[in-house]
Amino acid sequence: MFKLEEEILVPDRRFALLHDVNTSEACPTAIADHYRLVDRVLINQAVPIEVRTSFDRARNVFLYAWFCYELLVVSEIQAFGALELALKHRLLGPTQKISSLGSLLRLARQNGLLPLKVGAADQFDALLAKRNVLAHGALEVHTPEMSLAVLLGCAGVINRLYAKPGD
Repeated sequence: MFKLEEEILVPDRRFALLHDVNTSEACPTAIADHYRLVDRVLINQAVPIEVRTSFDRARNVFLYAWFCYELLVVSEIQAFGALELALKHRLLGPTQKISSLGSLLRLARQNGLLPLKVGAADQFDALLAKRNVLAHGALEVHTPEMSLAVLLGCAGVINRLYAKPGD
């Protein structure tokens, strides 16, 4: 639902329903807790600045979801965009057109940047499936934990693509 002007800086009421279970008593989640969730999702400095900037956009959208819960899904979409950009830069160079995320993941596997698929599906297929659901017009509402899992998954793949040998 579109926010009223006078409620722009009011936290989304759905966050009041979430509680921190890591304390001795159940405490409502605070904005500092929300910040700490995404503050730990980092992209290595070896990753090109364009990709890091794109991923930070996803982290910022996650933060601002505090005010509009539906932005959690938008943060995921942006994280997938950063992943696609990272794959494109690493595999094709910055001037090439982006191929589909699925074909870029396959190419990364073929080039040894990601492990070959073992079995019917793996973590990379799971990320692709989540991205496809969001990219093709599904009405989804995710919890902060669900969105954080996507951000962590995308960050893990991006960092792996640019890891130094032996990392």
